[in-house]
Amino acid sequence: DGPARGPGPHGAAEAQAVRLRGRLETWSPAGTGQVSGRMAYLAWDGANHAARPPPRTLWVSGRFAGPESFAPGTEVLLEGLLETGTGPPRITHAWIRYGGFGTLNPVARLRQAVSRRLSAALPAHEAGLAQAMLLGEWSNLDPELRENYRRCGLLHLLAISGLHLWIWDALLRRFLPRRLAGLRVPLLFTISALARFGPAVFRALAAILLRD
Repeated sequence: DGPARGPGPHGAAEAQAVRLRGRLETWSPAGTGQVSGRMAYLAWDGANHAARPPPRTLWVSGRFAGPESFAPGTEVLLEGLLETGTGPPRITHAWIRYGGFGTLNPVARLRQAVSRRLSAALPAHEAGLAQAMLLGEWSNLDPELRENYRRCGLLHLLAISGLHLWIWDALLRRFLPRRLAGLRVPLLFTISALARFGPAVFRALAAILLRD
């Protein structure tokens, strides 16, 4: 078996065959024997010298050869098509092989747990929107919704930014009971960790702490 060859589903400008090893950080079933999610790659197979190593984090979709259920942080080997175009780089038509179990840090496990909880508690459309705004995961976001936001110049509202953290701070100040007010800063750190401490979030958090 090997990766299918064909055009990607996202209109990528170019695609090249790759082989690499990594850990699946978040994933969800996408049909019988199919999975999709985000992978942090660990090692690049240099056999294809014409290809550049991909970014450290990639969206992946394809067939999984192994157990139907596996823990976050599963180490995998895969072959697929690395697509780079108008959207974020991703690997499609992947043939994913089980490579052993690894461990994720607590923050990554928390992100995985929150992502699964949102998927279980909300309809697919709303869950995709919540995952984008809370975790920065766009893999389950409705493409039509994303395109509508882009056309209206509002795509930044779906991206985690410093504004989101200021809104969270305002909500916590307003709704946390007085006896729990001391939890506001730890909760802000947790929210920032869920957003993987992006530069904008980190700057906003620093500004809030300096203000306090």
